[in-house]
This record gives sequence, C-alpha cells and structure tokens, in this order.
Amino acid sequence: MPEQSFEDFSKLDDQRNLPVFQAVRVPRRLSIFLKTHALIKGTSESKIVRFALERWAVDEGYNPAGF
Repeated sequence: MPEQSFEDFSKLDDQRNLPVFQAVRVPRRLSIFLKTHALIKGTSESKIVRFALERWAVDEGYNPAGF
C-alpha cells in the first residue's frame, strides 16, 4: 500500500464515522509538538494523531480497509 499524504488522509478522515473516543497520555513536549503541527497544518490535534497512528499501524500489519 503506498503511503498516503496527510492531505489525502485528511479528506478521507472527514468522511469517516468516528464514534470511538480514545484518550492517551503524552509527554508535555510531544503535546506541544502536536498542537504546533496542527496549527501549521490548519487542522485538529486529533487528526494529526490519527494520521500518525494509522501510518504506524499499517506498518505493523493493520489494513484500514478492514480486509
């Protein structure tokens, strides 16, 4: 599966049903980095985190299509 750009991910993410809330604890420096990156991209922190987690999960064998 080719790597997806953040912009492509963002478009698809807006169309997904996201009923599950997941809370995580992160170091303060990482939190600041995520907030800053979200501001730069003009998006939400949660979308930045979902993008990064999904990329990692695909590398670990996760299939976003569910197959």
